[in-house]
Amino acid sequence: MANVCVSLGIQALVFQSSIQQNLKYLLEEDDNIRSDSLNAVLQVLENILNDQTQLNELFKQLIDSSLAEVTNFYQLFWKSALQTLCRFVEECIFVDISNVLTSFMQKATSHLETVHGMKWDIKIPNSWLSQPFVSSVIPPSPSTQNDNEGFNLLFKVIFLQRGRLSHIHRMMAWHPEYLRRFHKASSMVLRVEESPLPLAWRQFLCIMACTEHKCSYLLEYHIKEFLEEDGDQEWLKGVENTPQKIKNISEFNALLAHQPWRINNHVMEGLLKGDAAWSPAEIMNAILILSTIHSLSSLVYALGILPEIDSVFVLQQSKRLCSPNMSRPDCQPIQKWNEIIRKTMLDVVNDENSVTPEDQANFFATVTASESGSEVESTDPSASEPESPTAVALFSLLSSLQTNGSQISYVDFDIKSPDYHVFRAQEWSWAENGYKTVQHILPETANAVDEEFRYILSMTDSKMNGIQTSTTAPFRQAIWHYTHRLYGILHDDYNYQLLNKLIPRKLKSFVKLVACQPEKIERSRVHDIDLDLQPYEIVHVVLLIIEARKQAELLYALRAMMKFKMLS
Repeated sequence: MANVCVSLGIQALVFQSSIQQNLKYLLEEDDNIRSDSLNAVLQVLENILNDQTQLNELFKQLIDSSLAEVTNFYQLFWKSALQTLCRFVEECIFVDISNVLTSFMQKATSHLETVHGMKWDIKIPNSWLSQPFVSSVIPPSPSTQNDNEGFNLLFKVIFLQRGRLSHIHRMMAWHPEYLRRFHKASSMVLRVEESPLPLAWRQFLCIMACTEHKCSYLLEYHIKEFLEEDGDQEWLKGVENTPQKIKNISEFNALLAHQPWRINNHVMEGLLKGDAAWSPAEIMNAILILSTIHSLSSLVYALGILPEIDSVFVLQQSKRLCSPNMSRPDCQPIQKWNEIIRKTMLDVVNDENSVTPEDQANFFATVTASESGSEVESTDPSASEPESPTAVALFSLLSSLQTNGSQISYVDFDIKSPDYHVFRAQEWSWAENGYKTVQHILPETANAVDEEFRYILSMTDSKMNGIQTSTTAPFRQAIWHYTHRLYGILHDDYNYQLLNKLIPRKLKSFVKLVACQPEKIERSRVHDIDLDLQPYEIVHVVLLIIEARKQAELLYALRAMMKFKMLS
């Protein structure tokens, strides 16, 4: 039964990716080309609608014949197609295309119900048409609703390049300038043609990365991207069906996600030597991909990102598509913490006392991971218990794609461990070493990623909960350095005594979960952090955490890579 579910899940996603590939032909600025493409797409759909045998003719190489006895492919195709068309219409920047496709969907659903007795509950909720809920805990960004020419141009660029506006992009829209830099960097890593790795390989690495935190939202997204790039469907049935090079990187992926401090030159040797060796450029591209998707998994869980309309989970999510849960605990102690942090930030700015590197190392050692609070068991926020066959199928797919055969999981960094050591940033930093290592092989990618790091570290409106503050730099730096502390990275120029003054206990617990075990985050957790913050400020905190996490993974992996090259 599990194999049938996996095949069924792949088949549904194959149909969706096929429709999406055809819809991408509509993303032309030229009105005439767009009109011709639209007519061609509609003609294909009309043919299938009026003649079931056309489905087998058009998709005979894609349809899994082993499922013939358990699946009505005609019904499965139209369910997948209508979900994809709904999502495309909602996001499409071309009004003429939206109107025509909406008219076609109304005709198709009426025909399917009248002629074939197929009833559909696939609808675009009215609230999504004007202000779609993209998160279960954070309201939509006002930027996505305002008639802002610069912002609309950014969304237009993203839509034309990708054929969709994901809910991740919509959530990042709280900070448009960050979104601009993130989009540039992620495009360089995942989508540019001139890259060491083929596009399908890059998407499969994304699939492997998101399985480490069981992130079904990203899993479905990247399976569709993988299929759109003509990826081999057999790979989706398990990593054992992939080339040896892919198999070889499985354990590295798990280490990078959960215990990157264990990545050393010996680990890199297993990837860079042998008959199925990765080239230095390929492994660098892979490292950037894996670290990017690991960090995005953290964001999806932390901000409760909901699935898009064309997700196979959308039917189960209907009961959760309501106003985001912004309920908070008693505000009196929260307001007290806000005042303490504002005063501490001002004291930090005015404090001219220096702390020696020896003192910093001692303070670093006293900031234990156990301060971060108890672990909270939870489930994937992008999915409840599966109910539809396709939802069951995607859960089966997630299980089949688990690449962590050695069951590597997160454990606290042990500062006293004899097996690894504290990573000293003054000896090997991103600015002086990591950036230059990437720049040597992938210069444009290095510049884009570096710009992303620099911007998130400096991004501020000098407010906390809407109240003007002389500076928020100490608080932002505390979030960044505490995340690095969780990964065993010591910055000699940072005063670790500030962490307990600037980060409340519950916020520490939240930071640790986001950075290290995002799959354990509960839906309401983001509002139980002992601070009163505006929605855009909560998003800002999460962006700081995920970027610090990504940089930590890059530092460990790139340093190990360079050590191997020096010793070989």
